[in-house]
Amino acid sequence: MYPSGFTLGRRVVSGNITQYITSDNSSTVQSFNTDTAVRIKTLVNGSTFLDANLANCMFTKRMTPSEVFTQTFDYRLIGNPANLSTVITY
Repeated sequence: MYPSGFTLGRRVVSGNITQYITSDNSSTVQSFNTDTAVRIKTLVNGSTFLDANLANCMFTKRMTPSEVFTQTFDYRLIGNPANLSTVITY
């Protein structure tokens, strides 16, 4: 139950993506960007399940050395869209 005066203000989309480091993606370890596009698309049985096409994001990429080298992208949408369905479909 929401209070009678409930409104949704800012919509902040953020998250992180972790991937294994390979010879194809090892040249840009430990980087950041303040204005770039991030696209996250998941498929289930060949059909699109989630598609987030986020323009104007900032991200930081960090390497994690352990048994297997990985890198993590921490991203955040800079803008504040009035409707999240304009950037995320499912």
